[in-house]
Amino acid sequence: MEENQEKKVINLNPLKKGKRVLLFLADYFINFILGFLLFVVMVYPLGKVMTGYTAKKEVYNTNLELRGKILIGSKIIHNSNDVDIYNISYNVDFTSDCFLSYYAFDEESPSNMRYNQFGHKEDNKVFHTYFINILGDENKFITLFDKYNEKFSYFERSGVTLALKSEIKNQVKPNFIKGEECSQVGKDYVSNIKSSIYLPMFSEIMESIKTSDLIFEGHSYNQTQSAIIGYEKYTLNLITATALIAVFLSTSILYLVIPLCNKGRKTIGMFIMNIEVVNIRSLGYLKKREQILKFVYSLFHVFLISFFVPMTSIPFVEMFRTQLLFIILLFSIGFMFINLIAILFDQYNRSFFDRLLGVIHLKTADLDEVYRAKGYYL
Repeated sequence: MEENQEKKVINLNPLKKGKRVLLFLADYFINFILGFLLFVVMVYPLGKVMTGYTAKKEVYNTNLELRGKILIGSKIIHNSNDVDIYNISYNVDFTSDCFLSYYAFDEESPSNMRYNQFGHKEDNKVFHTYFINILGDENKFITLFDKYNEKFSYFERSGVTLALKSEIKNQVKPNFIKGEECSQVGKDYVSNIKSSIYLPMFSEIMESIKTSDLIFEGHSYNQTQSAIIGYEKYTLNLITATALIAVFLSTSILYLVIPLCNKGRKTIGMFIMNIEVVNIRSLGYLKKREQILKFVYSLFHVFLISFFVPMTSIPFVEMFRTQLLFIILLFSIGFMFINLIAILFDQYNRSFFDRLLGVIHLKTADLDEVYRAKGYYL
């Protein structure tokens, strides 16, 4: 404490930078825990009930199965019966083996195959099936196949007839026979044919279906796929909305309701760490209007946790498809770093929003000392 002839001056002892940052992060962590619990226990389940989630999910599962039936029934892909027919990625991978097995063997049903579908069966000519039998466009088949076969020339083509080169046939055959295993050369052939020919050609089929559609037993692939995409958008929108609501509620409780219910306008983190927040000029506790503004400012950066609260409800990769939450995440991270940088460079270790509001954080013991010096001029 310093004193001159006219006025007595109090030197404030603001929180150390480390403790101010710790308080900043502690409130974040508490908010995340509460937001996560509200999301899991109340907001998300309630949102599912209010939007008819169960009925939509049943329709979605039906459409997944129907999509598989359309592709399998049209012989665009095959099913090994090891998994459900709506597991498209697995069935596409299995069909890649079926496709290659057609050209690796001359017999329709070779003995000792890993799967009954393997062999020189007409159904395994999936590209002929679509481009020639369904689409009726031989030229498109030839053009596309030559495009993807050109780099490595694994196949020889005469008209629309394809033949795997003999040296490659012998290398890949063990891939389809029980108890046998390909050499490394054979494994490389299988992998390269899948990645350089089969998958690009399959992608061309799916792109063609988008414009030409695929009908099987009166069911439209495009209508079915549209319904599936519609449900997936619905789930992402539901998760986005409920996550934002849960975080808004948790932030309201921690940054507004609890502070307004105690004279010191303290958050839970401040109670735990024995920290006070006061107006830097009057050294008085915040008025209700100031606390409401503090709450509004806090929304600019705490909403970043809304990106993480649904983490147990959807796979982590899928969270990046929630575009609004991802944008809010980036926006809030920016504000958070602005606040942290401000704390590091401010004389009183105040965040950017602390400066806007004109507030300072002190240890409870230091504030008590200031109040004991009541009547002194700051």
